[in-house]
Amino acid sequence: MWLWCVQQLTRERTGRMFSFANDQFVTPWIVVSDGQGKALNSIVFQFTHADGAIVGMKWELDYNDGEHHGIILPNLIVVYSWEERASTTVTFAVNTVFLVATIFTLATFSYIIAMDDHSVRYDIAMRKKYNIPLTADQMPKQQATTRPIEVVQPSSASMDMKQN
Repeated sequence: MWLWCVQQLTRERTGRMFSFANDQFVTPWIVVSDGQGKALNSIVFQFTHADGAIVGMKWELDYNDGEHHGIILPNLIVVYSWEERASTTVTFAVNTVFLVATIFTLATFSYIIAMDDHSVRYDIAMRKKYNIPLTADQMPKQQATTRPIEVVQPSSASMDMKQN
């Protein structure tokens, strides 16, 4: 899975190169020691994988600079971290199935509504043609009209007539 090489770059400089996944991911030569007191303390590799294969790699180097006050660790620490990336083929397939199902459902509902309206109109036309009475739900709906209620005050003449 991985390979690393050590090479003396110069008389005092030492470097390493890392290779992963059959040379698909290779680092350049990384200086481990520069011969002047600066040394590599750790390397953090972050791999991204999807569908069982490595699809990306990043690395971060930590030298004994001012943060470490010149302390050189006796061994080089190599840390690996893994991050999973969702497969785009699975996501695409799920979205495609959802889209096709939604379109099919909308088309089916549209067809049912259109055919139901068409069959009602056809039934009404045939009943009118052959003088068959319409059922209550086929009768045209009449619009309700509202008129204000007139309050009639009884006149004295009409009161006299009622008394007689």
